[in-house]
This record gives sequence, C-alpha cells and structure tokens, in this order.
Amino acid sequence: EDNWEGLTGFIHQVTQDEYLAKHEAPEDCEYYLCGPPIMNSSCIKMLTDLGVEPENIMLDDFGG
Repeated sequence: EDNWEGLTGFIHQVTQDEYLAKHEAPEDCEYYLCGPPIMNSSCIKMLTDLGVEPENIMLDDFGG
C-alpha cells in the first residue's frame, strides 16, 4: 500500500509549480539535470520556456 502524501507528478511540472514559479529570477540560475532522456528533454523545454539560457543547463543523460 502506498501511503505517500508528498508531491506527485512529472518532476519538471512539480519543480515549476512548487519552486520556480515562486523564484524571483529562475532565468538567472544554473541547472544540473541527470536522468533518462525523456525527463531531461522535458526539463530543458521547461527551463528554456522560462528564459534560461542553454549554457546555464548542464546534464548527465542516463540512457541516451
């Protein structure tokens, strides 16, 4: 039985809704991603949509 009461959903949406939406300048931060290709591509799209420059996004691709 799953008794989890924390946040659920795709990591990029939870991160955007719970953290980055409340940050005064998410485009001024540096980001490091590591995970499967579908997660990385979803997170990269979310970050670029927020105005983050590609040089501020680093990643390790597990499986690509």
